[in-house]
Amino acid sequence: MTSRISSASVFERAIFQMLRQQSQIARTQLEVSSGRRITTAKDDPIGAGIGEAIDRSLAEISRWGDNATFLQNRLQKEEATIQQAGQLLQRAQELAIQANSAIQTAESLQGMLRELALMKEAMAQLANTTDGTGRYLFGGTTDSSPPFVANGAGGYDYVGDQRQRRIEIGPDLTIADSDPGSEVFQRIRTGNGEIAIREGGPNTGTGVLSATGFTDPAQWTTLPYTVTFNDVVGPPPSTQWTVTEDNPPNAVIATGTYQPGQPIGFLGVQLVLTGQPADGDTFTVRPSPTRDVFDSIQALIDTVNLANTTPAEKATRQNSFYAVIEDLQQAGNSLIDSRAGIGARLQLVDATEQQRAAEDEILRRTLSEVRDTDYAEAISRLSFQLQSLEAAQQSFLRVQNLSLFNLL
Repeated sequence: MTSRISSASVFERAIFQMLRQQSQIARTQLEVSSGRRITTAKDDPIGAGIGEAIDRSLAEISRWGDNATFLQNRLQKEEATIQQAGQLLQRAQELAIQANSAIQTAESLQGMLRELALMKEAMAQLANTTDGTGRYLFGGTTDSSPPFVANGAGGYDYVGDQRQRRIEIGPDLTIADSDPGSEVFQRIRTGNGEIAIREGGPNTGTGVLSATGFTDPAQWTTLPYTVTFNDVVGPPPSTQWTVTEDNPPNAVIATGTYQPGQPIGFLGVQLVLTGQPADGDTFTVRPSPTRDVFDSIQALIDTVNLANTTPAEKATRQNSFYAVIEDLQQAGNSLIDSRAGIGARLQLVDATEQQRAAEDEILRRTLSEVRDTDYAEAISRLSFQLQSLEAAQQSFLRVQNLSLFNLL
């Protein structure tokens, strides 16, 4: 058997080899210029799959970061708004203390009333604050319209909902968005947050509350009670106090002789009065009801406007100031608690930002190892491929000049 090699087959084989080498060079040059070792899935199917998975993880981290930025902006805006509301309440307390002073004139009180009216409007504006994108901070999930609307009776009604959005900022981690306005500006406990002791009124004596609170909260039964003062004919004449339940059969809980400045105590609660209650005067002891900040400011306005002529009117006005100041302090404390909750969420947002940054760096480094070009190796390979192509071209030049006629 004989083999025959034609010039055409030699040429075809040489050209094929040179074209293949040129294709490899082109691919290596693309790898060097783009910085990517894997440009198509066929370059490295396994590596391409890993790269796609990492890309999806990086996209998810980016989405979490966008969510965290959005959430952080809203929470910071909410905190700043609540801080301003707290400053308004602090100013209201200052005005209440000043207005309760005997040195105030009718003109100075009118100036305070004007300031309080503006303060109430400013509080409503804060409650209807937007986040800068047209969404209302305190509307719950129905945040496309103002959550607080004037009710025509001097107050404001909440028309948002009670829900909070939870925004995902990490794997299996969601954080509550801004708080519903009903929780921030309404549903605020009055009194000391547990009980509210108030004049049963209208009293005709001069008994004025000077201190209230718990001596032992564990004894408190959360039932409503009434402290009633009655004159007792001597000898010697005295004023007796009696504490009764406000529920049938109106059982008597405690009794005693009234002494101005001496505590009246029962079931872990005590109150201290100055002045002299009249026969039949009462003071109520209740679990703290709730009130919104607008009504608390309005209560201060109403208190400033109370009559202040007779001793009984003066006592009623002072008891009202005592109640208003206590309620404003409680409202201020409630806003501080709200700010503390926001601060805790912001701290968690900051902590997850560091975690996301660390995870992002690890994934990008892994992706670079899988997908990116190793320049030292790629340049060495390109140099070798160019030399191989040049050698093949030189070899082909020599082969194409070979012929049997050259031997003749």
